[in-house]
Amino acid sequence: MKKFLILCFSFALLTTSNISNAKEYKSAKEVVQKAIDEAEVFFKTHTPQETSEKEIRLKLKDMLMEYFEMDYIAKASLGKYWRKTTEKQKQEYIPAFIDSIVKTYSVQYDEYADGHTEIKKISKRSDRDYIVFAIYHSKENAPPLDINWMVRNFGGERYKIIDITVGGISLLITKRNEFEDIIEQNKGDIDILISKLKE
Repeated sequence: MKKFLILCFSFALLTTSNISNAKEYKSAKEVVQKAIDEAEVFFKTHTPQETSEKEIRLKLKDMLMEYFEMDYIAKASLGKYWRKTTEKQKQEYIPAFIDSIVKTYSVQYDEYADGHTEIKKISKRSDRDYIVFAIYHSKENAPPLDINWMVRNFGGERYKIIDITVGGISLLITKRNEFEDIIEQNKGDIDILISKLKE
């Protein structure tokens, strides 16, 4: 009888764990799928030729703030120098970082506005992090492009994208390396980086 109860208890724990994991995987996938769907609807109704750069930037910024944890990405992109920034610098840096990302990707709008992104699978990287693997198919018959989305659970049902790797190149790591080079070339002056981001 005792062994039977232990087996029942163990099975219950395993079942609960599996249900919990399935829910987490679903939530991580959903945030990416929603971002993809919203972007592709916008692409279909706003061609590069008929859409102003201002409108593209506004939409892109709205989506970044909705689906991405931009404060975390900004902080991580600064790497070791985040701890060396003053509160005033942080208040200037984060919005400047976000605007620079918006500007960079808005000018590339016509390069990715004609395709479709398909989620292939998802894997768990750590207790809080998931990788959503996807493939971008261009209508121009270009080779499919691998796009991996890093999603983090920030507590409860709050899942946000914290990095994108396109063709093996991580946005976060690329920005971190770029920013560290700028700061080191200017003798650790973070204000110069902030000024460049505002240009």
